[in-house]
Amino acid sequence: MENRSSTRLPTRSRLPTASTALATTSATAAKRTASTAQLDGEIEHALTRRKAKVEAFSASMTKSSLERRAADAEQAKRMVEADLAKVKQEKDKVERDRRWFAQREKDILEERDAERDAFEKERVS
Repeated sequence: MENRSSTRLPTRSRLPTASTALATTSATAAKRTASTAQLDGEIEHALTRRKAKVEAFSASMTKSSLERRAADAEQAKRMVEADLAKVKQEKDKVERDRRWFAQREKDILEERDAERDAFEKERVS
């Protein structure tokens, strides 16, 4: 047989178990006094108040932001409407000028035709 040296592992220390943790927690809970409970309640109340204030501030900022965006959108709409009115006026002016030039050209052509006809009559006569 082989001659082995015996190695001995160190013994493990005992780790806390769930039952020991429960015992410690219940002992701590029993030690609480009325003043610590009141202090915890005040802290909780303060945290709740702070959360409400933060939410109110966020809501106010969101509302202000939306109101600014709405005002900016209304201003942009007014500017676009003003530009549209200018474009319509320019379009109407161009159409009016086009009609006037078309009528003038027609009148000039009629006058030329009348003069040509008169010249033809005089030439033939």
